[in-house]
Amino acid sequence: MAGHFELFTDDQFQIRFQLLAPDGRVLAVSGPFGDKHAAAAAIAEVRECAGTGLIKNHCETATLAIPKPDLAVELEDLMLNNGKLEDFVENLTAVAANTVTCVSPDSACSITISRPKKQPITAWSGPLARSLDQLEDNFKQGPNLTAMTEQCTVHTSDLTGDDRWPGLAGSATEHGIRSCVSIPLEVEDPSRAVMSLTAVTSDAFSRHDIQAARAFAEHASKMLRSALRITDLTETVRNLYAALEHRAVIESALGVVMGQNNCDHDTAFNILRRAAGSRQMKLRDLAAAVVASVSGDSDIVVHFDP
Repeated sequence: MAGHFELFTDDQFQIRFQLLAPDGRVLAVSGPFGDKHAAAAAIAEVRECAGTGLIKNHCETATLAIPKPDLAVELEDLMLNNGKLEDFVENLTAVAANTVTCVSPDSACSITISRPKKQPITAWSGPLARSLDQLEDNFKQGPNLTAMTEQCTVHTSDLTGDDRWPGLAGSATEHGIRSCVSIPLEVEDPSRAVMSLTAVTSDAFSRHDIQAARAFAEHASKMLRSALRITDLTETVRNLYAALEHRAVIESALGVVMGQNNCDHDTAFNILRRAAGSRQMKLRDLAAAVVASVSGDSDIVVHFDP
């Protein structure tokens, strides 16, 4: 059978494969499959029956496969069912790896989120993606960092001859990384996020693959923005209640100081503040110690119900 096969994801996020002529013309297209492994198995079957294994037959048998769930619903379920942002990103990466295909069987996906004054969150679907992220951390350069900084899709068909990241290119190929697509995920400033697809072969990502990856990134960005908002709101509420607890302990300590020194509130606060400074303690810690010295309870906890 002349030509070669190519896995791709259509605009409905259905995984298919097509037979291309040597000049690039599309000769035939298969029906949808539940995942890329099922599509790869069908390709192997067609190759074994070269000349008789008609691709259009798979349009009929593909309906027996488990239907691919609606992507928007799947991503929404991920967001609602994961309490931690790290868990959501990990599951989102797994969905991306299974949705966006390429010709390389050892391709992998990663998603990284960068937020000011917080540790980055990164998830990988395989060791290849992890290796690229580690190399970028070491060299402070690479396609993911470029995509995140410049907010544009970065595609390298072969890292071996790519001079955009001279320090990283040689090490990347030594780790078996040949081609890569990095797509920024649209989140609210000042956060940044990027989705990366890596493969062990050169020219692993076709135009269809990149289009499908960008379409997936658009859907994923919406869910990620919501997840980040929920996380920020949760952290804000948590910090607020912590501040209220600290304030209550400090006010209790000020009452003690006012009673012991027969002074007003401002004077008591200055006494407590100077004492904390001389002891190199946080004000709230000294306040807790003052309250504990009076109450006899060394474990002062003030609880606020939401």
